[in-house]
Amino acid sequence: MAAPVMASTYLLSEYYPNTGGNCETAAKVNQVINVIAGLLSAAVSSTLSGMQANPVDLTNVLLLQLLQADQATVNNGQTAVTLSTLSPNYSSSHVWAHMLLQIALLLFSLSLCLNSWGTNIPAFGIMVVFYLGTFILSVWRLESPLKIPGTGLVQAICKTRLSSGLAPNEFTKLSAVKWIIEKSTDPKVVEAAVTMIPLVQWLLMKDASVAFARLRDNIKACRDTEELYLKYGNTMAYLCSQPMKICPNLVQKEDGAWNLWGGRRRFIRDAFKNSRDAYRQSTLVPAAGDSQRKYKAGVRTGLRTMVVHGLDCRLSLPDEKELIWKDYDWLVDYLHHSATTRPTDTTDNETLGDALLALSAMPKLGNPDKQSSYIRSLIRCMASPRHHRVRHARNELAFITNDSMPQGVNAELMDELSRALLTAVRPNDDQTTHGTGADDSCRSYSYNGYLHLICALTRKDEWCQRLTRDDHLAHCISLVDRVCRKHYSEARFYLLVILWGMKSSGKYFPVSPAERRRLLITNAWEYKGNLLKDDDDYLDEIPTFVTATGHMTASDDGVPREWFADLAAKVHRVLVKLQERQAILVNDGVARAKINAAIPHVRGLHDDLVRMVEQWNASQRNDGASRS
Repeated sequence: MAAPVMASTYLLSEYYPNTGGNCETAAKVNQVINVIAGLLSAAVSSTLSGMQANPVDLTNVLLLQLLQADQATVNNGQTAVTLSTLSPNYSSSHVWAHMLLQIALLLFSLSLCLNSWGTNIPAFGIMVVFYLGTFILSVWRLESPLKIPGTGLVQAICKTRLSSGLAPNEFTKLSAVKWIIEKSTDPKVVEAAVTMIPLVQWLLMKDASVAFARLRDNIKACRDTEELYLKYGNTMAYLCSQPMKICPNLVQKEDGAWNLWGGRRRFIRDAFKNSRDAYRQSTLVPAAGDSQRKYKAGVRTGLRTMVVHGLDCRLSLPDEKELIWKDYDWLVDYLHHSATTRPTDTTDNETLGDALLALSAMPKLGNPDKQSSYIRSLIRCMASPRHHRVRHARNELAFITNDSMPQGVNAELMDELSRALLTAVRPNDDQTTHGTGADDSCRSYSYNGYLHLICALTRKDEWCQRLTRDDHLAHCISLVDRVCRKHYSEARFYLLVILWGMKSSGKYFPVSPAERRRLLITNAWEYKGNLLKDDDDYLDEIPTFVTATGHMTASDDGVPREWFADLAAKVHRVLVKLQERQAILVNDGVARAKINAAIPHVRGLHDDLVRMVEQWNASQRNDGASRS
């Protein structure tokens, strides 16, 4: 193709030297040659297009192989599929033919530009701008279909010199998936790309509105297919959970599209299960590595997806500033309506348990209007016929443990709640107390939560009276032997604080004989020394914990000297751990008022115990000297 153009230039200068190549015959010859060259270039372009693989088939194969590669990484901790296996294999003759045709097109373009330079300079300028624009566009946008020779080389140089810290394969996958979702009309290709969405770094994209709009159309179109419906719904929730811009109108729920196949309840349940499974898998792989990062990302994604499905009217964005507790009223309403079903109906028991657990992670209910409804729902969930998972899921409700009890709630409702709390952890008279079923096992593991809750409630005198009247005190005393047998159980700490907080009068300690009291105290301090927590609940209770220990040791006669020495050593261990934690907080610049207030109490108890041991030793020495 380039040869005819060059030959025409030679013939014009050789046979028409006096005319400068402007004669009519020369113009016709030049025109014919250019037409022939143009036809040949069109034929070559068609040949190049025909030599390429079917883009739809190639996209399907590559996406499936990428999915297998990512799955192999998750399962084995290393990628079993290499980049070479993802590339199509071509014979050497195929590659060389493709390269020669590309070179021929490049030479034709250069010769055409040179020829136009001598005949029509404006046309030459237009051609140069066109070719340069096409070249720059193909380098600038990876998804551009206008590829010309040299594009790949320039892209590689730009990535090397102007690296932005983005892994090339991640950017390539992201661009491919985004382009397919936005442009492809093949349902199978779009489905494969949707499966890839959680596996690429969407946070690199600032705006996902176009892709989200396509997914929104797809979920409406596939509402009759459960698998596709859930896949598109989970993908849309995933995009909402990422820090990207999505048009507010697109996240609105309309036409009942989100009420099918279990609706919001199904999505929340699936997200909860995905988070749980990802966490369990993360405990089975090395702490450092790609697999650990993938599983941790799975846990975060599942938890944030639960938040995304929090509203009735739209998908919420977890990072919105206005997304405060008022947006979670739906969860209390759901709990209220679900708890009104028959206790023996186990259809929603798992979801009820999930709702209770989700609420237990919140510091408090932000909407006072929902408190009474919430308390009534809790009472219904604690009923004996309820499934064990529902009855015991509420034991660590943070809004109760932190605030002692919501204000402005009817006293009769609080009385009913007090009775329901005991019912949930103690079987009724018509139930066996020594069963080995799931309910008995769940009760055994729920004592820590129950005692934690009761410990917080004893901060108020009215609740001390209520708990004593409803036999909570007697139940706590009955747990002393069981709690002391548990190795490093935090229930020992809570139980000691409860029994002292609900004391009848003066220094009365309602646990006898004295050996049981001493065993409870030493085990509680041993637990604090082996597994010291620095959260506010523990630190708030330390003064009461210290007071109970001090009063008991001062009022109990006939205590062996060795017991005081052992207790002093355990208290000293706790004091050292508190001081170490205080130093860490000082270095980190973290507020430490709670731990600063707790340390003097522990130090004072330790000094008293050491003084008692020294006095005992001095008394023994004096007695020995007097006898001698």
